[in-house]
Amino acid sequence: MSRKVGIIGMGHVGSTVAHGLIVQGAFDDYVLIDIDEKKVTADAVDFTDAAANLNQHANIIVNDYEALADADIVISALGNITLQDNPNADRFAELPFTAKEVPVVAEKLKSVGFKGIIIAISNPVDVVTSLYQHYSGLPKERVIGTGTLLDTARMKRAVSERFGIDARSVYGYNWVNMGIPSLRLGAKFVSRASLFQNLPVQKNLKSLPMKS
Repeated sequence: MSRKVGIIGMGHVGSTVAHGLIVQGAFDDYVLIDIDEKKVTADAVDFTDAAANLNQHANIIVNDYEALADADIVISALGNITLQDNPNADRFAELPFTAKEVPVVAEKLKSVGFKGIIIAISNPVDVVTSLYQHYSGLPKERVIGTGTLLDTARMKRAVSERFGIDARSVYGYNWVNMGIPSLRLGAKFVSRASLFQNLPVQKNLKSLPMKS
């Protein structure tokens, strides 16, 4: 049985996700969907060309919701990046667009009988995840948002630079909402066999929000 993933929204983020998965050989079949037919077709051609030099097979399918019926995972990367061009870099600026598109996509997934897992990475990701949970008809545990994964990675990078350690040795979390309102709870890190836990946010990490 082949492994199949769908990526809805082939902008900067969606195409990057597709590239990474194809290079890793994470799936066998890749269903790429976007309202910009020329863009998604061009991406598919590029990926197919690249696959000729890879050690694993990659079958590329373009703009076919029916092909998502037996997909294991659908990744929602839909959005309108131009709306991010605002003074506060507010990710909620995309909500009017994504809130309109999510019900449409969810209905199409329902109509083809999709029963897999939805991973939402569209902005604002927590709200978009809730919308998919509401409209998709899937159990909530099968609709997952990436949450503050990216902000957590940025925090780890900032802490590693501040203390001169490898970012992979930093353990901490950003909670609540991705982006400007996110909350840094603190961090702990392991370096040269020394363990430092629960570094106070106010004292040691005060300058990190601006860096991340």
